[in-house]
Amino acid sequence: MKFKLEPNFSDSIDRVCKNCGQLSSDCVCLKDIKILDNDLYVIKFRVLKVKNKVVSIIYPFYTKDIKNILSFLKKKFACGGSIKRVEDYYEILLQGNFGDKESNTIAKNTLDSTPKVLEELHLKFGFKLSD
Repeated sequence: MKFKLEPNFSDSIDRVCKNCGQLSSDCVCLKDIKILDNDLYVIKFRVLKVKNKVVSIIYPFYTKDIKNILSFLKKKFACGGSIKRVEDYYEILLQGNFGDKESNTIAKNTLDSTPKVLEELHLKFGFKLSD
């Protein structure tokens, strides 16, 4: 008779949410996020310096698909990034400055000032850009 010791993953462990302190099954953190279509709101872009590092912030996002959007941006621009929840929407924080259209071109002389990050989001996911 052979005895085989294997993990049993069928037990359901309910974790505690870091934001609200409730069990994840009773968590209310994600329930108060408004979900809107991607073309109903305008996404914005800003660059900040945090702890001597440049961070690009893209906001607001009213979607459940925020992890896929972050994954797409991190792969496209080869950078690190994270998701931050602010009141009733999400922000995406990317490491680096992605404000200029092309990194080493004459973007200063062009009239089109739409950041490359926002153009990629518009093309891939259909987000509305600011005028």
